[in-house]
Amino acid sequence: MAFPMRLTFSLIRYMIESKLGEVDRFPLALMLQPTFCSNLACVRIREYQDTFDRILSVEECLAAVDEVGAPVVSLTGGEPLLHPDIEQIISGILERKRFLYLSTNGLVAEDFLSRLKPSSYFGFVFQLDGMAETHDRMAGHPGLFEKAILPKRYDNIVLTH
Repeated sequence: MAFPMRLTFSLIRYMIESKLGEVDRFPLALMLQPTFCSNLACVRIREYQDTFDRILSVEECLAAVDEVGAPVVSLTGGEPLLHPDIEQIISGILERKRFLYLSTNGLVAEDFLSRLKPSSYFGFVFQLDGMAETHDRMAGHPGLFEKAILPKRYDNIVLTH
């Protein structure tokens, strides 16, 4: 997988600055789970049933981004797009010039895209558990594979690789 040049240079600069600052260990990425809520009945999500109601506030999410200082943030969870303040979390991360990758199952991504401002610091990761039959069975949602890879509103999005 090719990385955007801006991301590559940002990581190199961050590593050099950390080493020159005599920091022995430093994170390259923060995996942030603002919620465990899910809109699927996945096998892997069932283990988090006791924490479905736990939602981090915008302030808690941004404090974690600031504290860790990593140049890359991966928003994961159950489904991060279900967080009621996800747009504020995304805006706050992007304002900090962090590279943000949001992992989604794609079920509600189409609705979200119409409210999204494009940014060279922002990208989606669509979670797939295999080809169509396997993915739909694992997710417990027939047709999800096709919805995730063939969205209707993605025609205005430029995909890079």
